[in-house]
Amino acid sequence: MSTLRLEGADALGELLSKMAAEGTLGSHTAICFDFDRTLTNGLATVSGEKAVRGGAETIKGLEDARAAGAKLFIITARSPRKMVIESLRASLASAQHMLEPFFTSNQDDKGDDDDDDGQEEDIEVFEFAGHQIARGGCLYATGYQKAFGLLHILDHTNGAITEVIFVDDAVTNCYNVHQQMVEAAAPCTSVWWDPYEEEMQSRSMIPEHSGSSDFNFAAFLETQLETFGISPDVRAERQAEYKARELEEGREDLNAREETDPKPLQDLESKNAGLAALLMRNAPQ
Repeated sequence: MSTLRLEGADALGELLSKMAAEGTLGSHTAICFDFDRTLTNGLATVSGEKAVRGGAETIKGLEDARAAGAKLFIITARSPRKMVIESLRASLASAQHMLEPFFTSNQDDKGDDDDDDGQEEDIEVFEFAGHQIARGGCLYATGYQKAFGLLHILDHTNGAITEVIFVDDAVTNCYNVHQQMVEAAAPCTSVWWDPYEEEMQSRSMIPEHSGSSDFNFAAFLETQLETFGISPDVRAERQAEYKARELEEGREDLNAREETDPKPLQDLESKNAGLAALLMRNAPQ
């Protein structure tokens, strides 16, 4: 189990193209992406390549990964409901149409692409290891328990997937996957695509507000950030930079509430028995 931090709009595309060129990607590889602000850049007024985070470079990386045989998935933190998968499909067919070719092909139980009959896989909502999951082909909605989506992919493909790469813009999600997949049957690389450079330097993304629950540089995230190479001093500097920009732009009032540690998504010791049991079941013999 390893971690990696990317920074800059071109970083994901360059990584995928490099891995494909080096021959490290193949039909044994599942690459699983968050959707909002990971594959998309959060800009509602743009379309085409500009609506994709990283633009043409990301699209080329996805093309290279797919050509190498890697299986591509989306795992969103949105709630596990049928309508969420329908919404993802609608986004891929409209505003995010540049991404649609990479996330529409069906996959059989061995992880191979089925013959394209023009039909999308039915959407199913089911319980897996004690957690609800919604799935339509390679699109998953798991809530914040993304590790269960990854584990379902391993289970569903019957051993054909032997390597998992997980990519997200939220350091919390990447850290949780890093912690929860450590004993999985297939090695998992958790990749945090840090949006700082795009939000604060090149300004190709709208920055998360420092008072938002999605803000990456809050004080209570120091452990998570250190796992991905951000020291407490750098964290504090970045938080101050975001707050200074909010003041400059007249948005400081959005940060009126006191910064507090959010409620834990799950007590890993007492409530994660389903995950532990599944990891043991899938452990290599």
